[in-house]
Parts: sequence; structure tokens; C-alpha cells
Amino acid sequence: MKKRKRNTQHFTFLAWASFSIFTALMFIGLYTLDETLSVKGYYAMGTIGIITSSFMVAKVTRDNQEDMEDEYYEDGIKGKKEKIEG
Repeated sequence: MKKRKRNTQHFTFLAWASFSIFTALMFIGLYTLDETLSVKGYYAMGTIGIITSSFMVAKVTRDNQEDMEDEYYEDGIKGKKEKIEG
């Protein structure tokens, strides 16, 4: 069975392009901010934390969903085998 792709190349490009553009804009905004270096560092640290945690949440959510699908699929096969054998 051929596994289908979930996203087109264009959608993947759009996701990475928007991520790159808005990350760059955020850091440009931090660079041009008229505040002390400690305030800029605080905002930069928060920005990096939000970016990192959003990637982790997306990955964990996807992995948990795939695990649930695998579990459901395996339970379905196990149930069919028991019906056939029983």
C-alpha cells in the first residue's frame, strides 16, 4: 500500500516561508527597538522560546495522533483475528 503525502510541496513551502519571514521580521523589530540591551535580550529569549515550544507542541501532537491511529489499527486487526480464530 502506497502511503499518501499529507501536504503538497506548495503548502510545505508556504509554511516554511511564512515561518522564516515572520521570524526575520520579529528579530528586525527587536534590533530596531529603542530599549536597553537587557530588554532586547528578554524579548529575544521569549521569541526563541515561543518558536521552539511551538515546534515541540506540533511534533508531540502529531506523534500522539499517529500513535492513537496505530493503536486503533492494531486493535482492529487483533479483533478481526480473534473473530476468525474464535
